[in-house]
Amino acid sequence: MSAVPAVRPTRLLPLLLALAAPVRARAQLDVPLRPHLPWVTVETPHFRFHAPRELEPWTRRLAERSEAVRDAVRRLVGYAPTATTQVLVEDPGNDANGSAYPFLRSPGLFLWPVPPDPRSAIGEYRDWDELLLVHEFAHLAHLTRPSREPRRRLLSSLSPINFGPLPTSTPRWVWEGYATYVEGRLTGSGRPHGVWRPAILRQWALEGRLPTYAQVSGTGGVYGGSFAYLAGSAYFEWLVTRYAGARGDSVLPHLWRRLTARTPRAFEAAFSGVFPGSPAELYSRWTAEVTAEAVAAERRLRDAGLQEGRLVQRFGGYTGDPAVSRAGARVVLALRPTNGMRRIVVLRADTTTTPAPRAAAAAPPARPAVRDAEDVAAVQYLPRPLRTLATLPAVNGRSFDAPRFLPDGVRLLVIRDEPRPDGTQRPDVWEWHTRTNRLRRVTRGAAVRDADPAPDGRTALGTRCLAGTCDVVRVDLASGAVTPFVRGTLDVVYQRPRWSPDGRWGVAAEHREGRRRAVVSPIDAPAPRAVGPDDGADRYDADWLADGAGLLVVSERGGVPNVERIELASGAARTLTRTTGALVAPTAIPRTADAFVLAMRSAGYFLHRVGTAAAADPPLALTTQTVDTTGLTGAGALAVVERPPRPAPPIASAAVAPSRPYGVGPRRYVLLPLGGATADGEYATGVLASADPAGRLTWVLQGTAGDAPTWRGGALAVAWRGTRPTLLAQGFGAAQRVAPRRARDARDAAPAQDFAYHGGMLGAELLSSFSASASSPRVGGSAACLAPRDGAAGTRTLGFGQLRAGTTYGRDRRSLTLTLGAHVAGGRTLDSGFVRGVGTAMLVVRAGEGSVRLDWLRGATGRGAPAFERFAVGGAEPSLVHASLLSQRIAMPALPTGTVAGREIETVRVSFPAILLSPYAYAARAPGAGDWHRLVGGEASIATLGIPFARVPGARVVGGAAYSFDAPLRRTLRGYLTVTLRP
Repeated sequence: MSAVPAVRPTRLLPLLLALAAPVRARAQLDVPLRPHLPWVTVETPHFRFHAPRELEPWTRRLAERSEAVRDAVRRLVGYAPTATTQVLVEDPGNDANGSAYPFLRSPGLFLWPVPPDPRSAIGEYRDWDELLLVHEFAHLAHLTRPSREPRRRLLSSLSPINFGPLPTSTPRWVWEGYATYVEGRLTGSGRPHGVWRPAILRQWALEGRLPTYAQVSGTGGVYGGSFAYLAGSAYFEWLVTRYAGARGDSVLPHLWRRLTARTPRAFEAAFSGVFPGSPAELYSRWTAEVTAEAVAAERRLRDAGLQEGRLVQRFGGYTGDPAVSRAGARVVLALRPTNGMRRIVVLRADTTTTPAPRAAAAAPPARPAVRDAEDVAAVQYLPRPLRTLATLPAVNGRSFDAPRFLPDGVRLLVIRDEPRPDGTQRPDVWEWHTRTNRLRRVTRGAAVRDADPAPDGRTALGTRCLAGTCDVVRVDLASGAVTPFVRGTLDVVYQRPRWSPDGRWGVAAEHREGRRRAVVSPIDAPAPRAVGPDDGADRYDADWLADGAGLLVVSERGGVPNVERIELASGAARTLTRTTGALVAPTAIPRTADAFVLAMRSAGYFLHRVGTAAAADPPLALTTQTVDTTGLTGAGALAVVERPPRPAPPIASAAVAPSRPYGVGPRRYVLLPLGGATADGEYATGVLASADPAGRLTWVLQGTAGDAPTWRGGALAVAWRGTRPTLLAQGFGAAQRVAPRRARDARDAAPAQDFAYHGGMLGAELLSSFSASASSPRVGGSAACLAPRDGAAGTRTLGFGQLRAGTTYGRDRRSLTLTLGAHVAGGRTLDSGFVRGVGTAMLVVRAGEGSVRLDWLRGATGRGAPAFERFAVGGAEPSLVHASLLSQRIAMPALPTGTVAGREIETVRVSFPAILLSPYAYAARAPGAGDWHRLVGGEASIATLGIPFARVPGARVVGGAAYSFDAPLRRTLRGYLTVTLRP
């Protein structure tokens, strides 16, 4: 083992994926951007902010606070990056998120402006932009601390990844837990000061489900990767409280300094030099204390009297908010099992608590059941499952959410995230008829969520979040027209509106000055006013009582999310429940004095029924203001009781210079040494790639050297995405030597080719996404010099057109995706004209966890075409010449180029996609010129269109091995690895 640990390749992809979504546990390889829009840049001494002009107000306010945030984070963390931080602001998915990229030379942030939902773990904030910037910049200040060991520092400076030692030597819970710790310390809000972190940790501890040290950095379970944030930050607080003493907050920077010292240390060794034990040992002690305090809190609640209503039905995984039909006979929820897709389920609202008899196991017909006098009947402790009346599964690969009944109780409004042509996603409203299963799309690209229909069924209230503001809007259900009802601002956010039973009022949650309150407004004259006590507690998830005289809300009074009843006439609030975890999403059941609620459990949210008349007042408070958190076990109590938002110094704002046009943006560069091996031989490639944060202008310069049958030479490829369509350009100089291959007809054979190919290409392509389909037309032309070694040099000119279009059809986890493609090229090569056509089809059938993929290709070149234009199967995808210029080359890296050749070609491939290694069978032939050449093998691949803000160009990496059944490679096993880069 080296004294200076190198970056472990097995950690790089998980690291990039984890840092790609540090606010919420979510990651994507491809995030759609909109570089074709007008963009602006706002600069401060240490930051450059880049955003579409429509997001400039949100971005400018962020920039005004950025220098104060940097100073505050630097003082707490003990370091801040010296290089200018590039900050990209965009709204690709209409969601709350952010990411950090701790490159030493060019650190970057990617921030999404949409505020989070109140029940999100990040829903406790003073200002969303402030919390987001503090959390993400804490990542940079923490993880860009450079090594002080000279050799490691040199290796880091030469590495294309360009990370310091902290990202590659510490587990994920350290990155996320510490950034969350910082967000709480500096803003006085965030997860460390909300009710959701203690509620989750308390409930999981009571059920014995707290993650082990080996699990805390994982992403499985109901809350997925959230425990890296929640448990990680609480563990850090416990360490500081328990062991820091006079060192206080500086004890954690001491750990980071030991990890970056001249003496290289593993994380465990560095940790044990600051705290009295290994991280795993002390984490076990922390979980023991948290569990003990959770049990103590549960005992206090039970002594006071738990009031969680009656269990109606258990659900596992995600459970959306319930809604009840006007007659009260039906209840609908969105459900998603842990390993499945979300579906809308309509249930009969019969909440009898009579246990359902368990079905006896079927006995084999030949053996009659034998009575066992010693057997004991099972205890029936679960209520009878509600009868399912209708189900709306995912349709065409996309699932629905947030169902709400229309007045007839048969139709519902549902929400589905829909792609726009530029690839970004926005939620839209659909109407679902539960008897006919007919779906009708109501809005298009409207960004409307939480649509609640009016009692007359003609309009709906919904939330629309754009450019960092969230409005309440009205939706005409016939035309889909959207008009503002109550406008939000950067400081005032509205969410989850509900229409009153008489149609005269609306209610929503309003976030203002760090607090959430329920506000009501007349429909005819919008004028929101707060209802309920002004006691500083957050209240949200508001819905109307069946008679419209009051509201049901989720209240955080007492530090635990419980259900309250608010009387509109007096504003008085009564707590209706008392729970150990959280009770949310109350909805009144018409013609009764009850309501459905969701009860949080470690397996998911369960459906409960509670009374709306009896009160559990006064609520039993579980906060640091009411629970003794001193003494030996007091540090554990900090994790399971609420730490109310504490007064924190406001983050100062300072004026910034006016914005300027983005232009081509600041350049980022990455130098990559790459290589590969195919049946043609081995090769090495040097790549210099450049991109701006928005991906408006990207280019890739590469040079390749290797064995003669591989491609050798250099190329510069450029893509301009400042317009739609994208403009493409390439200049190249390449050479290859192809060995001769036999064929039954000499005219179809692939003769030996040793040539040089120099020229350029211009083209354009337009990638468009739709609800269940996508298309990508491409056109272009090329002029080049083709110089065979054994003949006279000449020119090669061609034009090409290409179209690929695909669609997905299916329901739930069963779907079929069909993609068809056509490529046509024509021109002249060495004074001979040619025309070539290639057709492709791809069929993917998915069922549950398994899928099968069929790829078919058929191509033909006109008679009389020169040898260079004939098809040749084998070798890697051309990396130096755009594939559109060489449609006669059919990549199959397990075969030498030209193993199968001719004027016509046909290939078939059947594969079984898997996460790691996908087995496949492949066959290729030249019709009329030979038999099939057959292969079986296994392959792993990863592809991205490019992540410009992370300096990642478009890339496709393929590795695998295949066994050949036919001559000339009969009984031969070949491995291969190829890397293809595009701007």
